[in-house]
Amino acid sequence: MASKDAKVKNGELSALMRLDYGTACDCVIEHFGKARLVEDLDPDDFAALRKKLADRWGLHRLSKTIQCIRAVFKYGYDAGLVDRPVRFGPDFAKPSKERMRRYRNEQGPKLFTADEVRRLVGAAA
Repeated sequence: MASKDAKVKNGELSALMRLDYGTACDCVIEHFGKARLVEDLDPDDFAALRKKLADRWGLHRLSKTIQCIRAVFKYGYDAGLVDRPVRFGPDFAKPSKERMRRYRNEQGPKLFTADEVRRLVGAAA
């Protein structure tokens, strides 16, 4: 995370994205524990993690968190912190684009009415 903090400081990474990486790391540590060796992780472990995340969050948050977790492990391999790439397995994948579109369409438009905007502006003043 020190690498990501440096990128935030240099303006190469947004603070929100850094927060997402931190959340992803917290999820991994919470699920696997700090003492678990990366070499001991297998696709079944990541499938269980994905199920836990899917039960907790919606599709968009799930997708972003899975991508961040994959990036964290890729960074570990690229930086030489682990000897071999992690095998996530076929079940640790982001939701499909089709499923994301269906989910978005099921939610309907997220727009404020004119009256709601007036009340928001009035409350902010």
